[in-house]
Amino acid sequence: MPLMAASTISAPKVFAYPWLLRAFAVAFAVTTLVLLVIGIAAQGRLHSLDGLLAIGFLLILDLLTCLYFHRTRVELEREAITSHGITGSQRIRWRDVDDLHCSSRLILLSAGSRVRLRLFRGDYGLALEPYDVLQRELADRLQSRLTDQWAHVALPRIYGYPRLSPGLLIAYAIPIGLLMVFFIVFAVGIDGFWLEKMAFLGLGLAAVLPFMVRDYLRTRKRLELSSEGLRETNGKQISIEWSSIRRLIVREPISIGVGSIDIVSETGDRIRIPRALPCLGEFLHLVKRHSSIDTDYSYDY
Repeated sequence: MPLMAASTISAPKVFAYPWLLRAFAVAFAVTTLVLLVIGIAAQGRLHSLDGLLAIGFLLILDLLTCLYFHRTRVELEREAITSHGITGSQRIRWRDVDDLHCSSRLILLSAGSRVRLRLFRGDYGLALEPYDVLQRELADRLQSRLTDQWAHVALPRIYGYPRLSPGLLIAYAIPIGLLMVFFIVFAVGIDGFWLEKMAFLGLGLAAVLPFMVRDYLRTRKRLELSSEGLRETNGKQISIEWSSIRRLIVREPISIGVGSIDIVSETGDRIRIPRALPCLGEFLHLVKRHSSIDTDYSYDY
């Protein structure tokens, strides 16, 4: 991506979801709620507990959806960038930003180990607009300073993989929780059949736990950049010398997540790195600086 020279942001600039998308979110929420009320009323369950619960659940979901699209925005000020969401606002001063990574679908900006901003560009207008202008503004403001900062980073350099995110933990907790609820209901409601009950529990856990263990083990990996090359360790070790790197593939997220990056050697060895890696911009800068790959990325979806 071409980067412009650093510029000064003279006035706050606001980037938000398109008004047409926000209007559609409101119209869709109202329509679905009205149709649900009509359907429940036609069945004579408008005043029943299950009918009221269904209406209340959809009402809360619709309100959160509308609030998300209307509340979410990014403001670029002279001294800071401010991100607004349904849970609050986050203000990051430009001078505190220590990493930036931009691609056609994703912007990752961080200040320290805990403060991180992710901006995703989806299909059908699901992005803060104008997204391209937002990318240029961030690059103009930050890229020159960060590039100079990364130029003084000495090897060896070690990067730890990101921890399990709260969203991923919730995604695993939901099926495990439902499994335990069904198991308890099954165990209490039906006498006997303990072998079948335990088999049900075991099969359910076997369908979820391996993936949870796999993702946890990935968080234990480490990447080390040295004068010889790149090395990934996690029980087994994969090493790629700088001179043997032939491809750097940036895999964009399709709908959720942040995607990944593949570094491929001439012998076919491959290291896959999550783009949630802390200091990703610095990491990619060092890889390009010490290897013979082109600066252009290949984007796979």
